[in-house]
Amino acid sequence: MHIGLIDTSLVGSRGSMARYRDQLVRALADYQGQSVQTSVLSLGPSSQQLRRVPRPLRSILRHGFTWNAARKIDPSEFDLLHLLDGSFGYVASALRTQRYVTTVHDLIPRLQTQGTFAKAPRVGRFASAIVNRSLRGVAGARAICCDSHCTAADLMGTQFVSDDQVSVVHLGLTDGLTKDEIQSDRSFASRPEDGVSDPVILHVGNNGFYKNRLGVIEVFERIAAVRKAQLVLAGELPSTAILDRVASSAFSKQIQVRSDLTDGQLYKLYRSSALLLFPSWYEGFGWPPLEAMTVGCPVVCSSAGSLAEIVGDAAAISHPGDTVGLANHCLRLLGDIPYRERMIQRGFTQSAQFSWEKTAQEMARFYARALFENQASVENHPGGEHGRKVSANRYSASQVSKQPRRQRSLR
Repeated sequence: MHIGLIDTSLVGSRGSMARYRDQLVRALADYQGQSVQTSVLSLGPSSQQLRRVPRPLRSILRHGFTWNAARKIDPSEFDLLHLLDGSFGYVASALRTQRYVTTVHDLIPRLQTQGTFAKAPRVGRFASAIVNRSLRGVAGARAICCDSHCTAADLMGTQFVSDDQVSVVHLGLTDGLTKDEIQSDRSFASRPEDGVSDPVILHVGNNGFYKNRLGVIEVFERIAAVRKAQLVLAGELPSTAILDRVASSAFSKQIQVRSDLTDGQLYKLYRSSALLLFPSWYEGFGWPPLEAMTVGCPVVCSSAGSLAEIVGDAAAISHPGDTVGLANHCLRLLGDIPYRERMIQRGFTQSAQFSWEKTAQEMARFYARALFENQASVENHPGGEHGRKVSANRYSASQVSKQPRRQRSLR
């Protein structure tokens, strides 16, 4: 199968969509290369291009630029097109084909328009129109994959799609260090059992309201009032509002900011932290808790969105607004070493369930479902018995044209 991967992320960005694109391409090449070949079709403008226009016009420019680039795609070059981000589903109207599938990572914009989040910013008319047009584009897809069962339930709740369109394909997880390497590595200077320095409480995220960075600071203040600790805000450089909140904190000298980290630096930070605090108001999947678990960093997170599904029994969980409960979970992990070790071991077990090899198998199965109708040939496909729903399939994967993987820009 030759799949055209439609990438709508900003050119040169290092965000989660760019990461999804890169790791999916690599996984399909490594684990399904005999049956699936991919070409990345880059539609988005660059950050430099957006900065040339006034801020209020940037969203309009980005969406218009992306839609026009989609019109240049020649569907006949591919067996199937895969729109990697369903929040840009409106580009489907420019594709001139119905042979496309899409991934829906979350329904945050839709939920915002419905007033689901009390602390979310207001959604304007233009953004609301984009949300509705994108949902219609998603609904027109031959098949839809969601990162979690939570996202799938949210999507089906919109009544734009039918149940038989939707599959769940959990994201993979890139290994940081093996368990043996973690146990032999004595660089965990800030872990509470070492007693060398104040333990580090880590948060990884961006400035989106749903990441609840202000809540992170409030939870930390409750912890710091009881015992010595440090807070590290990693990821996107905090907004002015968040930086002002840090400056006004009685514990501001114990709060650090780390931005523009490489993957290696981020994993080193996980390894040297006492715990990950992740009290999001919503997540469509949630990579950071699993990343922390792979390197023996225990997790305190919220019960919102997909998080309970993704972390299982391997994290201490409270409602995102329950700052007292979240702080108490953190204090227990910092002070109760046997409990801490149990949670670390559970984290190893839970994170081991997620791999890009499994994701590639399930995605190959998902593509076959979208292309074919003969059930027997789907079951013979090397993707195996993965995917929540599988429809009939008329041809075997070997009968589909194979072309080399490549990447190009249509901008």
